[in-house]
Amino acid sequence: MDNEQQLIVAFRGGDQGAFEELIIAYEKKIFSICWHFMGNRQDAEDAAQEVILKVYRKLHLFRGEASFNTWLNYVAANTCRDLLRKRKRQQTVSLDTPMETEDGQIDRELASEERSPEDEVVNNDLMDQIREALNQLNEDHRTILLMREYQELSYHEISEILQISQGTVKSRLSRARKELKTTLQSREQLTDYVRQME
Repeated sequence: MDNEQQLIVAFRGGDQGAFEELIIAYEKKIFSICWHFMGNRQDAEDAAQEVILKVYRKLHLFRGEASFNTWLNYVAANTCRDLLRKRKRQQTVSLDTPMETEDGQIDRELASEERSPEDEVVNNDLMDQIREALNQLNEDHRTILLMREYQELSYHEISEILQISQGTVKSRLSRARKELKTTLQSREQLTDYVRQME
């Protein structure tokens, strides 16, 4: 029995310290998954906390049929997808509706499209642009692309996590790559990255 399994068994036996050790070993991975799904640090941190809570509540359901790493990916991906769906539902706010602040109500304003040179440097960051392009993909395509390209999961692992066949994994991944490539080609500064996908 490896250390990971020992910690799981110890936690199920009531050892809270074992759970803490397990999470410390995986916290960077959890945050990384959440970051790629959520697209910003604050939402990623909130999602990571939610993932840790779910793992705590559901660890007794882990049967060891897949690796703990695969199961954790499943929990993290599903948690982030649920949070993104919830966020979409909450984002349907009229721009005519005033915002509540500590000082009372203020009218909503659209951000200026003009950027300072400092903003341009930040916004030209390659990863930010790729993340924006990823966010334009439909949910199934974004999820499968993140699992394969960023989490570096095998087709088998993705198949287990999403509970679909490996053939479906491959065809969705192919469509997701084409869709992302099309989106990125519209941004001239990303042509080198697009070539790497060919």
